[in-house]
Amino acid sequence: MTYCLIFLYTLGTSYLFEHSQLYHNRSYKTITSDSLKRLIIFIVIVLPMTLVHAFRYGFGVDYSGTYQSVFYQVKYGAVNINTSHVEIGYYLLNKIVAYFTNDYVWVLFWASILTFTVTFIAIYRFSNMLTLSLIMIFLSGFYFDATNIVRQEIATAFFLYSYIFIKNQKLIKFLICIMIGAFFHQSILFLIPLYFLNRVKINNKVWILVTFAIYIFRNQINQWVNNFVINEEMYNKYANYLNISISPGLSYLFVTGGLLLILWVFVNQDYSMNMYVVMLYLGFIFSCLAVFIPYIGRFIQYSLASLVFIVPWMFNNMRLKYKTIGEILIFFILGSFTIYTVYIANWFGAVPYISIFNR
Repeated sequence: MTYCLIFLYTLGTSYLFEHSQLYHNRSYKTITSDSLKRLIIFIVIVLPMTLVHAFRYGFGVDYSGTYQSVFYQVKYGAVNINTSHVEIGYYLLNKIVAYFTNDYVWVLFWASILTFTVTFIAIYRFSNMLTLSLIMIFLSGFYFDATNIVRQEIATAFFLYSYIFIKNQKLIKFLICIMIGAFFHQSILFLIPLYFLNRVKINNKVWILVTFAIYIFRNQINQWVNNFVINEEMYNKYANYLNISISPGLSYLFVTGGLLLILWVFVNQDYSMNMYVVMLYLGFIFSCLAVFIPYIGRFIQYSLASLVFIVPWMFNNMRLKYKTIGEILIFFILGSFTIYTVYIANWFGAVPYISIFNR
């Protein structure tokens, strides 16, 4: 019920704000009384969903396992910046919080604040469909994934902010965003080639051939990934992810494959050199891999979070004749995914909602 109320509140308030004259007259070049009003209203819209997320307790196996352990190891000097198995950014976050409190839950609180602050700034500045982007935070799984894969979703937030620099071809600023994200989760470094892929024209047939080749050599890829994760000191801490159930991979395949089909059928544009399309294809390829290599599922999170920009782009470029059908199908796919993961499969123990004050 908590999530439903927050979803409806965010949907209603953002819709009213987006369709107001104040929002349509927005400009980010100067600070005016109107710009301050817009910012305050936006904060009022997103603050409830941020606080509900930040004050949650007990999501996923890592909440009271990995993150609790890391906090007390950092606080009492069991590990230092050189021996900790987490990245420097998350280590320092623990160190700062540990200076003020003995309770590890406040690390997760401030991690949520950081994740959604960066994400909302990116949406506020760069999205051309504010309400839809905010809705996608819920329907893409980003809102709930950020309760368990905390470090990666902080990195994902900085990746979302980097989108505008890919679009505007500002390499240095893009790399700065990626490097800041890498201070929290090094998987973001694998996304650096995306800056250059955005400028390479690749047609649908090439992507289909790549996906087919991956399926043919799936066993070899699986073996290579297993050997890499187990033998590399930096990644062997993730060895337990190699035996995760395939059901998340199938769910991701349903989402990415469904959106890709809608793209082919309903989107009317030359999208062969579009960053959003590249992320959809990569999400689909990683989803195919995740069915038999569960570890790969971690990389799909970047594609799913990107739906805050991808879906508005798809809505804006639907073929007019089939626009309503395409939009309904997108909501059906993402709505089904959310209901399954949160309320049926209950992946991260998100239901029922428990706050840090009622643990």
